[in-house]
Amino acid sequence: MKDLFLKRKQAFRKECLGYLRYVLNDHFVLFLLVLLGFLAYQYSQLLQDFPENHWPILLFVGITSVLLLLWGGIATYMEAPDKLFLLVGEEEIKLHLKRQTGISLVFWFFVQTLFLLLFAPLFLAMGYGLPVFLVYVLLLGVGKYFLFRQKASKFFTETGLDWDYVISQESKRKQVLLRFFALFTQVKGISNSVKRRAYLDFILKAVQK
Repeated sequence: MKDLFLKRKQAFRKECLGYLRYVLNDHFVLFLLVLLGFLAYQYSQLLQDFPENHWPILLFVGITSVLLLLWGGIATYMEAPDKLFLLVGEEEIKLHLKRQTGISLVFWFFVQTLFLLLFAPLFLAMGYGLPVFLVYVLLLGVGKYFLFRQKASKFFTETGLDWDYVISQESKRKQVLLRFFALFTQVKGISNSVKRRAYLDFILKAVQK
């Protein structure tokens, strides 16, 4: 079972790396360098002339923190035929999902921490000190842990594994990446889906059937 999912992981990563060379072309890399240089310069100017009113900074940090906390998913590498062909190995699949939850948690916690380190100068400029910043990073890490735990709990039901949900979540995760690559080149394997927006049903009442 481990070899099967390892092959799937390597195949999908190879596919993503193949598309990535079209994303990181000369023009896009140049644009990123200019953008990062501009942002770094503006950031240094902000730190040199730091405003006395800290509320806009705190609001920005708070919104960004929430977005970083929600960012990331569990890579399971499950496919639609698995609910038929791997049904007899459900217990092994459960162990695989728990293992992948831990791996995904560590990866996204690392990514989240890297972005949060950019806020360290802001905390120091506001006078909070390094210990407060470390507590802030730790709290967001704990929040990420409970969020991933809650996501993983949806994989299981009282009777066993929710195959349809696990497969659909993995499909959505892959589609997000493939749609991003599709902005730069032609991508295989993109599927379209329709999702009902119940909160917009009132619009239909004003239109004749």
